[in-house]
Amino acid sequence: MPPEPGFVPGDDREINVQAQTLQSFEAFVGQRRERVEVTDLGLPSILSTVLWVGALLNAILLSLIQVRNLRIHLIMAGLIAVFVALLLYASAGFDRPCAGPISVTPAYYQSLLDGLFQRVP
Repeated sequence: MPPEPGFVPGDDREINVQAQTLQSFEAFVGQRRERVEVTDLGLPSILSTVLWVGALLNAILLSLIQVRNLRIHLIMAGLIAVFVALLLYASAGFDRPCAGPISVTPAYYQSLLDGLFQRVP
């Protein structure tokens, strides 16, 4: 069932005011969309560079550690590799907040709209 309209124009003057208001709102939304498209939303590229250099340095440092038991050395290297991989995965996910597995879903916006347009008795 569609929601009931909150404002029904009664005469020609109100119809004109409503039409102008809707046109202004459409212009506002269009200009906002253009501003968002122009901005570069994402993490700075230096962050990914630092993460990749850190991963390389960790790999080099791990290869220099002398451990008598190969199994312990591989476990240490694997744990650090998993940690670095998780950091890279998280930074890649945060770089594109509207796409991928780490994203903002429409549910947040829907709950906001529901709260804004709730009728007060």
